[in-house]
Amino acid sequence: MSSDLSKFDILADRIRLHRQVDARPIIITEGVADQRFLQRVLPVGFATVFLAQTRDVALEATGQLARSRISRFACVVDRDFDDQVQEWESKALPIVAYDNADLEAMLWRSRALDDLLVEVGSSTKLATFGGIDRVRQTVEQALLPLQRLRRASAVGGLGLPFDALRLQARVSRQTLSIGIASICSALWTPECSLGVQELRDIAQSGSDPMCPVSGESLYRGKDCLAVLGVALRHLVGNLPHIAAKSERLEEAIRLAASAEIAASMSWYRRLTDQLGV
Repeated sequence: MSSDLSKFDILADRIRLHRQVDARPIIITEGVADQRFLQRVLPVGFATVFLAQTRDVALEATGQLARSRISRFACVVDRDFDDQVQEWESKALPIVAYDNADLEAMLWRSRALDDLLVEVGSSTKLATFGGIDRVRQTVEQALLPLQRLRRASAVGGLGLPFDALRLQARVSRQTLSIGIASICSALWTPECSLGVQELRDIAQSGSDPMCPVSGESLYRGKDCLAVLGVALRHLVGNLPHIAAKSERLEEAIRLAASAEIAASMSWYRRLTDQLGV
């Protein structure tokens, strides 16, 4: 019978041992995509990046290291739609959440989106649509009801099955609009404590999720890119279905984020300030 050694791997302990032989700044992050992004946009040798695999593990390790008085380290995680990161931030821990809800949403609001659309979109169709800023605004407006539902589910424990939602299939090819009734019906399950009409009320007039640091509306970056994929097949581009899948666009926007673009972000300045470099 094979033994599972992962339960004996304590991230904070590994980092403490590493610090004994390497004085460089340390960054803890939650996923492989985050790790690759950080290693690509930060200067070579700038910091050692440790992978936590989940946000919970990253935050817990951060708390343990802070109690050990380890210096020059930071935890880079998604804020998402709950209040967990804000609660940890209130403890004055070295947490540097991405601008907006997650990495892809931060890049969506940056010049990385502009560069992506210039590369894979149609210049003629983009101009007819009204330009890149109009694309960004149209997608965000279409998604606001869904983001309200994400926030309500996260803080209210509704357990809505967002992972099972095929978002691209529910986006209008002509207008990029998303039917609220359709979304709510797709997300409702018998286990939900609210009815479908109550979900519709939240989607239509619930509180907009807001970032406590920037004051901006929160969006899930993968939702934005899913809707963008529909636009790139018809309204602002000519991509085939496979190239317009949200997973492909997530990879593309991360690759579009150069070191220069990253350095212009509030998140980057907060990170370097935290690490003392």
